[in-house]
Amino acid sequence: KLAIQFGVSRAFMNSALEVTTALFLETQFGMGHEAIGIAISCSFLLCLPVTALVLLIRDRYSPRDTSLFVVLTALCLVSSLLFFNNLAQLLVGSGTYGNVRILLLADALVFSTGYVANGIADGFAYANVVPGTAYSPENL
Repeated sequence: KLAIQFGVSRAFMNSALEVTTALFLETQFGMGHEAIGIAISCSFLLCLPVTALVLLIRDRYSPRDTSLFVVLTALCLVSSLLFFNNLAQLLVGSGTYGNVRILLLADALVFSTGYVANGIADGFAYANVVPGTAYSPENL
């Protein structure tokens, strides 16, 4: 049940994050629609190296899935701090270009860690299915 709730909340979070990022890029940074689409697509593409890194860590160090889930969820939460303008200015200064990079980096980190953590949560759900009940594989 918690895995389903985690997946639904992640889906809403990612949708809201994508829309909010597009709004910020348009209103705060004056970007056009095509540039916004490319920028958000690039933040999605940055999920690939993060996912590959998680897989590499999992293969090399064999952490428990619960530990990996907690770390990824915590990284997702900590990455969201990059959305605060004061922290972004502290890290890269007050230039527009730096703030756009921090915003897209935060998007990429939140997207990727959220997706991988959701995959682990789905694994927990499938490991605990009970056929013939509301917790059957068909209902996940």
